[in-house]
Amino acid sequence: MKNKIFTLFLLMLSILCVSNIHAQTETTYQLPDVEAIRPSDDSITIDQLIKELPESASIDNPLLFLVNRDNLLEYDPYIPFVYSENGQPYHEAMAAPLAEMRAAAAEVGYYYNFISGYRSIAEQAFNYESRFNSYLYEGYSEADAQYMTDQYVAPSNGSEHTTGLAVDLLGAEFGYELYVSYQYEPSAQWLAENAHHYGFILRYLEGKTDITKINFEPWHFRYVGVEHAEFIHKYGLVLEEYIALIQERDNRQKLNQN
Repeated sequence: MKNKIFTLFLLMLSILCVSNIHAQTETTYQLPDVEAIRPSDDSITIDQLIKELPESASIDNPLLFLVNRDNLLEYDPYIPFVYSENGQPYHEAMAAPLAEMRAAAAEVGYYYNFISGYRSIAEQAFNYESRFNSYLYEGYSEADAQYMTDQYVAPSNGSEHTTGLAVDLLGAEFGYELYVSYQYEPSAQWLAENAHHYGFILRYLEGKTDITKINFEPWHFRYVGVEHAEFIHKYGLVLEEYIALIQERDNRQKLNQN
């Protein structure tokens, strides 16, 4: 009996220790300065944006997991996979919303090729190296080849495709090649105007390259959940700006508590 009590005590102690470690560990990101945030309506102030933030918006929300050149992965995260019609893996969290969005698009005549979902760090390294070498083959210097590669290809441990929550979609009429001119296709415009209703955001907006460090990509969508996507779309933000607002709100609340 004493052994059982002692074992139960140790189990409870270990749970408490893990809980304390989790409580003391906060998600931290390198983010743009809050004053650099640019909503689509420039008459809206930062204070107004913070006031309008969803109450549930949390920097620790796994759907808002930020990966970019300033916030690199140390290892491939665990992801519960599902698979697209052509065998591409992606995070199960966006399976139902993605299917719903594609079904809604099909009702108005738009069908999409699933170009890319999850990529491991190793796969992203291969993509980066391949693009870099293709520019070298075309005669560009190493410096120019790296500059041009960086415009559209994230470093090996800096791609949000590795979260499994990003998806590249192209209208079936456009094929499988990723060209910025896709933005003019009606299927691309439908996605840009409707994806937020299903929890997706157009991740790399035109005019926000200084923040995202990636050029405009009309095919790249990121799942963040409906509530967050609606806010991000409404105010013309990118994910970095949204998380910076959440962090600023949290910092202000901590100051007020003190």
